[in-house]
Amino acid sequence: MPKKGIGQKLILFLVMIALGIGLIVGLNQMVKTSDDQEQARTEQVEQQDETEADEETDEVSTPEIDKENESDKENPEANEGQKETTEEEADIGDGRSEEKQVPPATEKREQPKPSCQKKDDPQTSVKKEVKNPPPAEKPSKPKDQDVVKEEQKPPKQEVVETPPPPPPTKKTAQLTIVGSEDIGVILNTVEVEIQETDTVLDVLQRTLREKKIQISVRGGGAGAYVEGIYNLYEFDRGPGSGWMYSVNGSFPNRSAGVWPVQEGEHIRWLYTVDLGKDLGAGQ
Repeated sequence: MPKKGIGQKLILFLVMIALGIGLIVGLNQMVKTSDDQEQARTEQVEQQDETEADEETDEVSTPEIDKENESDKENPEANEGQKETTEEEADIGDGRSEEKQVPPATEKREQPKPSCQKKDDPQTSVKKEVKNPPPAEKPSKPKDQDVVKEEQKPPKQEVVETPPPPPPTKKTAQLTIVGSEDIGVILNTVEVEIQETDTVLDVLQRTLREKKIQISVRGGGAGAYVEGIYNLYEFDRGPGSGWMYSVNGSFPNRSAGVWPVQEGEHIRWLYTVDLGKDLGAGQ
């Protein structure tokens, strides 16, 4: 029994070793294939660079060939002489051509760097100059046009300030106040301002308020009655005494609270001691 167990273990060990060797070989092959692919890619890139460099050198050489062709066209006689000399040199050189060694095809020509050629290339410099042309000068406008434009401008309209409307004319009337014989004139004739809706009582109250003269009124409207002015009341000088008013010399038979005042009228307030008979009222 122990011998069989040892044999199995050896077999397993050998199998493991064989598998390890197989893995190592496989990895080496993968590494080699990757290296080969990289080398192929680098060779392709080098070939592309060489072809691009050859194309650039051909472009650079074309202007020189064009110049030679132009010179040949300008001097045909000199070109004929040069052709004869070249034919003689070709005959002489036929014997030497065999001695020349042909360079091996494997050798690579050293191509000039494209960056240096581009700097010396006259065509590229011309293109750069064409890309940035000098700015075109703006055509200057003749002065006559400016003058014509200025003349065509419409004249400025002068703003005429309208004068403010005149203030409304004030309507005025006259007012006089006379007391009993012992008191006399309380307010000399004065000119007072009136409104359109003023009554005789409105004018009296407003004027005495401004003059700071005492007044006492009972009721309002058609029932308004002036009891006292300047502390002089009805019945102070007898049973028929009191205050009356006249407009332009006539005594209205209505209350002062409803009688309207017109412009230019003269209102007088008088104190009577005999129910107006002493003032001429009712005659």
